[in-house]
Formats: sequence, structure tokens, C-alpha cells
Amino acid sequence: MTQDKMTLLSCIKTLKQEVLQQLEAIEERVLEMEDQPVFTQPPDDKWFTARELGRHFGISPGTIYDWVKKGHIPQGICFGPRQTRWKLSDVEAFLRPEKTVRNSDRRRGRPSKVRRKEDFYSV
Repeated sequence: MTQDKMTLLSCIKTLKQEVLQQLEAIEERVLEMEDQPVFTQPPDDKWFTARELGRHFGISPGTIYDWVKKGHIPQGICFGPRQTRWKLSDVEAFLRPEKTVRNSDRRRGRPSKVRRKEDFYSV
């Protein structure tokens, strides 16, 4: 064999070794990724139309829009003209009652007369 062919063969062998090392590294990374949990959306994170949302809660689609106007549920995401959608989990979280007041947050004793007047006039 000539010197050029020998040099070419040695270059090919080194390149082959480098490629094999890189493939082994990629394979290790893929195996590590298989051990990690894959993110999946829960089934109730589907996007609902007003009709589907109303059917879920047993109300009309018009009531859904009234609730949005009154602030009872969040405004939907508009995907285009006449294509408003809501995530069921967001709506249910919005409708879920707030946590109860802790004892440390409650005021002890009788409220003052001024406080009672404020409460009376704020209604």
C-alpha cells in the first residue's frame, strides 16, 4: 500500500472511533431520559367551549358568558373569532371556595361601633 492510503485508513479508523464514542454518549443520554418522568396533561386540562362547559356544569352557554361578565369564572382564551375556550381545571379552581380563615386572622372581641357603622353603610 502506498503512504497516502495508509494515512487515509488511519484517519478513517480514528474518525470511526470518535463517532462510536459519540453514539455511546447519545445512547447514555437517551437511557437517562427514559428514567425521567414524562410530562402529560391531565385529562381535565382539555380546552372547553361555552357549550361543553355549560353541559359540564348543567347550565346554558349564555350563563357561562354571564358568569364571565360578573367575574365568577375567568375570561376564556380567544383562539379566533367565535372561538373562545376555557380550561376546565382553571374554571374549577376559580369556582373553588377560598380557604377558611385561620384563627390567628380573626379579630377577637366585639367590633367597635365605628366598625359596625362602616359595615352598615358599606352595604
